[in-house]
Amino acid sequence: MTELQNRLLAKLRATRYSFGIWLVFSVLVAAASYYFYPEYHFLTDGGWQGWRLVCAIDFIMGPVLFFIVFWPGKPKNWLLLDIVILVSVQFIAMGWGLYKVLGQRPVADSYTMTGFQSLTIAPYERAGMPVQWMQRLSSRQVPMVYVRHPTLAEVPDLMHQISNGIPAAAQWKYLEPINAADSILNDSRYQNRFQGWLQSTSGQNIWQQWQKQHSGASLTSWRYALFIGRYRHAVLFFDPQSHYCGYVLLPADATLPVI
Repeated sequence: MTELQNRLLAKLRATRYSFGIWLVFSVLVAAASYYFYPEYHFLTDGGWQGWRLVCAIDFIMGPVLFFIVFWPGKPKNWLLLDIVILVSVQFIAMGWGLYKVLGQRPVADSYTMTGFQSLTIAPYERAGMPVQWMQRLSSRQVPMVYVRHPTLAEVPDLMHQISNGIPAAAQWKYLEPINAADSILNDSRYQNRFQGWLQSTSGQNIWQQWQKQHSGASLTSWRYALFIGRYRHAVLFFDPQSHYCGYVLLPADATLPVI
């Protein structure tokens, strides 16, 4: 075996430790992403996408960089310094990635105008509203709330708050539980239109997927709403008492339906 082959084998043996660190961290980030981006959030709102990005960056900053930089012919003290620097860079990249994933996690789903959308913690911090308050309206891990329409007298203040970076969904006085009388889930005209869309060519596949899991149920057995994610969209299903029951993802290339 040539000297070059020996050096390459030594590089690979050293790199496997960095790869092991990367593998363990990737599993931990996947578990954290699935926990902080529960159910439909994982695929629609950044959990899956964030995990892939973090793992790709960490793989480059860890095993790949380790393989390129590590050279077994160096003196031991320089090799030790290289290892310390490379492992430090890998952990910094991991910490940054985990921070970004957790910083963008959804803390609430609010229904405004066209569908449910998630909010991160940032707008609630700007509003000075503790996120824990949302548990008063919903007991879910990511609370679901309905944003009521403002009265004419409330519109100027609402627009002022929005201009300051505080959306209606982060203003406590506009928030209601999703089973409120004026909620979209109790709007019969909206629900009838949604049922019509599920029977149409563009929506029937969504209904068929749901029916496979809930055989015997009719269109009128459920209440419906859209979830508009950052990367994908979904149809959310509720029972007549407005309890969340599940979801079906819209195709990645699907046009968002106008209900």
